[in-house]
Amino acid sequence: MKPNVLYSACCALIFVTTPAAATTPTAAKLAQRMKVALEPARPSVRKMSIVISTQDGEATRWTVGQARKHSKDGNRTVTVVLEPADQRGITLLVRESDGRSDPEQWVYIPVVRFVDLRATYKLLGTEDRGGSKAYKTQEIPLAPHAKWYYSRIVTWIAVDSSLPIERDFYDPSNTLWKIERFDQASDVDGVSTPFRVRMEDRQEGGSTELTIKDIRYDVEVSDALFDPTRLREASQASLW
Repeated sequence: MKPNVLYSACCALIFVTTPAAATTPTAAKLAQRMKVALEPARPSVRKMSIVISTQDGEATRWTVGQARKHSKDGNRTVTVVLEPADQRGITLLVRESDGRSDPEQWVYIPVVRFVDLRATYKLLGTEDRGGSKAYKTQEIPLAPHAKWYYSRIVTWIAVDSSLPIERDFYDPSNTLWKIERFDQASDVDGVSTPFRVRMEDRQEGGSTELTIKDIRYDVEVSDALFDPTRLREASQASLW
C-alpha cells in the first residue's frame, strides 16, 4: 500500500447544512459552505470501506475508522486503518486551529508527504448537475508544489444542501485527470451525509471508492484520541 494513496482516499471524506443566501455567494464562501456541510461541528464516529481498483481489475481493500470533534480552538479528525490486520494502526491526525491558515497533520507511519491545496476560488456560474441545481466553482492551487499535482479543480456544489456533487481534477497540462462523485446522501440525525464517494482516474484507469458502513453523531469522543503523542494507541479505542 502506498501511504499517499490512502491519505488522498481518506481526505475525500474529511470535508450541518447551511441555508442558501439571498444573493449569489462568492466561490470562496461556497467552498467554506461545502466544508461545513461535509464536516458537521457535532462529534461523530464512522466506519468506512476503501476500495482502490486498478485498470486490470485488481483491488486493494481497507476498513478504516474515523472520529471527528470540534474543540474550542478548531476541528479535530483522526482516521485509523482497522483492516487488513497487517496494516492496522496506520493513523492520520488532522488538527485545524482557528487563526491558522494551514492544518497541522501527523501520521503514524514512516515518511509520508502531503499535498497542500491552498487555492484561489472563482465562481463560474450555476447549472444542473446530477439532477440538481448547482454552483460551479474553480480552485487554482497556490503553492508551487501543489500546482505540479493539480492545475485546477472544478466543483459542482448543490444549491440546496451545499454538499459537493462532483469534483473534476486537472493535471498540470490542464487535461482532465480524475473525477470525484458524491452520492447516496441520506439524513443521519438531522445531517445530510453522502454515503459513497467514488474517484475515477480518466488517464490511467482504475478508481477509488469510499463507502460509509456505519456513522453516529453526538458521540462522546475523548480528547486523548487526538493527542499526536498517542497515535500508536488509536486503533485500540473502544469507539471502533
